[in-house]
Amino acid sequence: MDDLLATIADPETEESDLLDAIGRLGADGEPASFWRQIADDGRYRDSHRAYAIFELLRRHGAAGMTLGQLAELLGGASWLRDDGLDVIDVLAGELPVTWNPGDTVFVLHVVPGSPEFAVYLRAEGKRDAAAAMHLLRTGEADEATGAARVLEIGFASPRGAPPTLRVDSGGPA
Repeated sequence: MDDLLATIADPETEESDLLDAIGRLGADGEPASFWRQIADDGRYRDSHRAYAIFELLRRHGAAGMTLGQLAELLGGASWLRDDGLDVIDVLAGELPVTWNPGDTVFVLHVVPGSPEFAVYLRAEGKRDAAAAMHLLRTGEADEATGAARVLEIGFASPRGAPPTLRVDSGGPA
């Protein structure tokens, strides 16, 4: 496992080797900070950082956690740009999460300017994008935003993505 983590932690690792190492990791044994460090470090390619964000959420996140807990897991998300979060309020294509008009679907743009790498969050109830962004970047929010449960976490990637995490099944779909 240490060799796999060393490969993942090397900013010079080719994408194919990175994806192979990630695919060969066993059950989560590394701390969330391992993935956060890569995600927040500009020495890594955008795609490398994106896969680190995916693995942070896949391995340490869970559907059913609150937005406040998600913000804590992201640890300030310095990779998340000011324009890096949108609310999808009209269904106009496929989503990796369930569309429910009573909930809020957020999309986190993991790589600036690229729709190819994104994390989709379906949160219970109607939520404000500005309040959610403030929470994810600072850890501070009004009580309702911080307490809202994340019902699903979905991923979009040009090379395939981890399975969607759903609260109803307790695990990957």
